[in-house]
Amino acid sequence: MPITRSSPFHFQRLFQRWAGVSPKRFLQFLTVDHARRLLATDAPMLEASLDVGLSGPSCLHDLFVACEAMTPGEAKRGGTGLNVAWGMHPTPFGDALVAFLVPCRRVIRATGPFSGYA
Repeated sequence: MPITRSSPFHFQRLFQRWAGVSPKRFLQFLTVDHARRLLATDAPMLEASLDVGLSGPSCLHDLFVACEAMTPGEAKRGGTGLNVAWGMHPTPFGDALVAFLVPCRRVIRATGPFSGYA
């Protein structure tokens, strides 16, 4: 019997309205958080990736880059040596603080004050 009496599509919409992210993205954030805690205890990368249910260190690397914009090794070192650029950007709700790693691993904007980072 399903957890809810709604369709998977409806559950996804309700969950996203409640949590602000999809169930898949929510699980990714929980997985990264658990892996970060394991890495903080000096667990090897392979052990940490297997303990969180991933098939290996390459999957852990991809997950960290997708969710945190840093590698597991950089996270394990607490971000030591990373350069963080930041600025204020106007939004319809007021100014927002925007921060990213330099060099940025993601494209923030195609044009404007943060253009040119990839």
